[in-house]
Amino acid sequence: MTKSEQKLQAQAEKLRNQLAAAQAVVDDLKAKLERIERKATGEPPRETGLEMLWKAAPPMARTRSSKFKCRQKWNRIPESERPRISEVINAMRAWSRCWDWKKDGGMFVPGLDKWIQERRWENLPEDTAGSSARSFEAPKKPDPAPAEEPATAEEIAAALAPLKSMFHSTRKP
Repeated sequence: MTKSEQKLQAQAEKLRNQLAAAQAVVDDLKAKLERIERKATGEPPRETGLEMLWKAAPPMARTRSSKFKCRQKWNRIPESERPRISEVINAMRAWSRCWDWKKDGGMFVPGLDKWIQERRWENLPEDTAGSSARSFEAPKKPDPAPAEEPATAEEIAAALAPLKSMFHSTRKP
């Protein structure tokens, strides 16, 4: 890649970051305006998907981030690549139950904005000892076993006959 191409890519990345930051400011202002309008009309507040994710995140993830940063990171994801918010919330719940996030009082929980930036919903935590990370998924149903009649004494004797004859033929009197 030439220097001019690298320079153009750096400029494009800078513009994408500025656009995401501007969109986050606009979303923040829209949310404030909506809260004020709902308060004036007496309507209950409406939760956005990002606010639902914020509530589903563990306290340490919220402490290490801000809603503004989360909006920025979320807006950086192209609309065509954004997952359903229910999928993201379920993944957050799975990560919240992960033993790695629970140990040492949540010492290893990343900020929610970093979790969004890294698209951690795409790779769920491994099941480890004490982890119920994938319990939100529907359990797999086992194949129904065909109902069998219990074996009769004659059937058991017939099945053991070859073994019995082997045992008796190898034994010396």
